[in-house]
Amino acid sequence: MNQLLDFRRLYRLLHKNWFESRKAYGLFFLTIAAFFTGWFIFIIMIGNPYAFSPANQVTLYFGGLFIAGCLSASFIFRDFTTRPRKIHYQLLPAATLEKLLCVLFYGVLIFFSAYTLVFYVTDYLAIKMANNANYEIMVGRTTRAIELRQRFGITGPLSPSTLINVFSRSADLFVFYPGDNIDLFTAYFPIQSAFILGAVYFNKNSFFKTLVVLLLIWLFLFVVEDKLLIRLLPGNARQSNLFTVATLTDNTGNETYYTLPFWLGRLMTFLMRFGITPLIWLATYYRLKEKEI
Repeated sequence: MNQLLDFRRLYRLLHKNWFESRKAYGLFFLTIAAFFTGWFIFIIMIGNPYAFSPANQVTLYFGGLFIAGCLSASFIFRDFTTRPRKIHYQLLPAATLEKLLCVLFYGVLIFFSAYTLVFYVTDYLAIKMANNANYEIMVGRTTRAIELRQRFGITGPLSPSTLINVFSRSADLFVFYPGDNIDLFTAYFPIQSAFILGAVYFNKNSFFKTLVVLLLIWLFLFVVEDKLLIRLLPGNARQSNLFTVATLTDNTGNETYYTLPFWLGRLMTFLMRFGITPLIWLATYYRLKEKEI
């Protein structure tokens, strides 16, 4: 069979995948919607007027994105879990590239779009309900309103909660440090792609096996930086940042920063953000091709 990309075959493969898996996709996103709904109802019942702050909303979004995205990626190649399904998948009249594009279409593009849509719909409805529930605290002067203000330490005016934009670079939308939400996107896609690759390599329990491999890689990088690169620096070096920055302090307390050249640092940043994911997809393609042999 011709291994060149054929859009007609790709369309038929996409249609076949949707026809066979639409119920599983629907149940998965219904589960996500049910989780968000239950979580938001729990928060509203607590009555904390600060529960829907931008930081809390973006933390929930990215936390769910990483967990749900990696779980879905681990089951995207469920045809490899049993021998009959594996043989059936290998005999599909489609090129390896078309099979990979089908997986990326549903596992990356459709998942990310549908997850974001589910989050925004449930978050919008929850914020409306929370603002209605907190209206008495915001404008009321009743005894209950005063008690609630004292309970949550509210001394000034309280503004209604608003829907966040997870794609904004606003410093108010932070999880670990101000302005890192865009970096979390560039971290999510390589990690999710690693779980897709793990689903091809590990036929069973791919989620846990991939998680262990990623943790071992992280541990290796940590040991290299902390036990090797740091020891190569002079004794008065105070810190090293991801192999790119070192700070040295002399006897008088003056600090000297040593960094890579600007162009090299920008190149490394670009490759770290946008180069890892395509490389993992390429590795997935060749692994799929090996299984076809």
